[in-house]
Amino acid sequence: MDIETEITYNDITLIVHGYYTQGEDQTHNYIGSPSEFEIYEVYTETNEVNIFDILNFNTIDNIEVLSLEQIENK
Repeated sequence: MDIETEITYNDITLIVHGYYTQGEDQTHNYIGSPSEFEIYEVYTETNEVNIFDILNFNTIDNIEVLSLEQIENK
């Protein structure tokens, strides 16, 4: 499902657009799967420009983790 989150990363407020997939519980015959959030757009709070393409992979991973935590703690 498409979701928009607002997180703070390195003291900067970011508006993050991505696709969220809820995890599945483990059963006797199935190992389960973790929840995932895949980013496709990142904006600063005051900017209309998508900055996703200038972020490095490590930063994207960190933003995905923070976004996933926010989504699942609502």
